[in-house]
Amino acid sequence: MIYLHIFNADGSLKIRQQLGPEDDAQAIAEMNGSNFFVLDETGYWPDQVYFEAGAIVQKPVKPSIFHQFDYATKQWVDRRTPDDLWAAVRVQRNILLAASDWTQLPDVPLSTKSTWAAYRQALRDITNQPDQLAIEWPIQPV
Repeated sequence: MIYLHIFNADGSLKIRQQLGPEDDAQAIAEMNGSNFFVLDETGYWPDQVYFEAGAIVQKPVKPSIFHQFDYATKQWVDRRTPDDLWAAVRVQRNILLAASDWTQLPDVPLSTKSTWAAYRQALRDITNQPDQLAIEWPIQPV
């Protein structure tokens, strides 16, 4: 199998298409508004490669699902804002609080309630920590 890889001017992969014997790679690339194309036996995906200096270059491993590839610097960048990061912390905190709601019901023993109440308060205080990328989560009681 031969694949046609058509790239944008910034190096990003625009089209990945398997070619048949009758297909004209140059014509397909020009029809898609690009002069940057490579024929290869490997069907690369956009998160795997970019085009630079006439060759396909393997991207470094993506650090997290939140990172996006910056074709200008050829690096993965995390574009989340501090507000985005704090929102994610609050979502996780709320999930943990909801999962421990049962510990404060009237029929739960007082010793269990007080142990879990301290844990739940520590969860509520999470947003007082200085760095949303280095949250120290409280340990759930046993």
